[in-house]
Amino acid sequence: MIKKNVGRIFYSLFLGCLLVLFLGGCKAKQKAEAEKVKAEKTNSEAIKFENEILTLATLRPIFGEAKDDRPGIYDAISSDNEIIIAYRFYTTEIKDIDDDIALDLVPKIENFYKTFKTPDRLYFGIYVARPTSLGRWNPYCSFLVTRKIMRQADWTTLILKDFFKIVQELKYAE
Repeated sequence: MIKKNVGRIFYSLFLGCLLVLFLGGCKAKQKAEAEKVKAEKTNSEAIKFENEILTLATLRPIFGEAKDDRPGIYDAISSDNEIIIAYRFYTTEIKDIDDDIALDLVPKIENFYKTFKTPDRLYFGIYVARPTSLGRWNPYCSFLVTRKIMRQADWTTLILKDFFKIVQELKYAE
């Protein structure tokens, strides 16, 4: 009688292990399929300008990838002749936030225009995390930058104080 119970226990354990392995394999397959769909979606949402194709994957090396504690691009779409960029700016100091945003973005915008020759207009929506509510990103401002603005401005002297005076269509969130 004990041998039958031990045999049943081992048989049940064996079946349980097989079930766990099978379900684990199914989960891994589902995860792989989800990653594939996500990659296809990212590629299908490419922003096309003549012979240049921009995706989040090509924009992240320039603007950085937004993290909870690091500024960077969160999303991008195209509209006519402009790229609309959702940019998360992380800071612990709200006091000089305009200067900090300018210091962060100007080199990235210059690098964008050097890398990509076709797009002319970059429209930014800037979101900031409040130190008291981590994980919540609130609209701060939006503005437009053009290739002409970047060519005409002397960014070595104007970067901090005049960035928000030079950009177009500047709107602060209420």
